[in-house]
Amino acid sequence: MSKKELYLLDMFSMCCPATEYAEAFEKAIIVGADIDPTQMSADICVFCPAYIPQKELNQFADMISFSYQLSGGVRLTAKYPADQLNKLQWQEIAALFTAADSMNIASLAGAEWTWEGNKLTIQLRANGKALLEECAPRVCRLLKEQFSTDVEIEIVAGQDLEGQALFDAMEAMRTQMINTMPKA
Repeated sequence: MSKKELYLLDMFSMCCPATEYAEAFEKAIIVGADIDPTQMSADICVFCPAYIPQKELNQFADMISFSYQLSGGVRLTAKYPADQLNKLQWQEIAALFTAADSMNIASLAGAEWTWEGNKLTIQLRANGKALLEECAPRVCRLLKEQFSTDVEIEIVAGQDLEGQALFDAMEAMRTQMINTMPKA
C-alpha cells in the first residue's frame, strides 16, 4: 500500500483561505488528526513547508468549524522545517513566555527581538530577565517541537535594577505620578 499525502485544503475543500498565506495553506499536509464526534471537535496538526502565523491558522480553524458545523471547535497546529524558524512572529514567542508565566507580559513590553541563525536575542527595556530565563527552557522545547531544531534564547536586560537602585527608580516614578495628578 503506497502512502498518499493528505493536504489540508483537500480534506476541507469547503474552506479557502483568502490571505497572503493561501499558497502556504495549499501546501499544508495533515500529519495528525483527532476528531471527537461526541464533542463535535477536531484537533489537527499539519506540516507546512512555509511559515503561517498562528493567528492565520486560528482563523482558518474557525472557518473549518463554521463550514463543517463543528460546534466544539477546531484546533489547528503546525510543524515547520527549521529554516522557517526566523519567520516566527514575536507575538507568538511572547505568547509562549506568557503561557509559561503571565507575569512575563510586562517584562516583554517594548522588547526588541533579533534572530541570528537559531539564536533569539530578546533585548528588554527594563527588568524581568530572571523570570524570563526561568521560562526560556520551556519555550525552547516548544519551539524545537514545532521547528525540529534546537533553539537558543538569550535575554538581555535593559536596566537590571536591584536594591537601592530599584528603590530609587520606583520612588522617582511615584514622585512623577504624584506631580502629574490634578491638584485638589
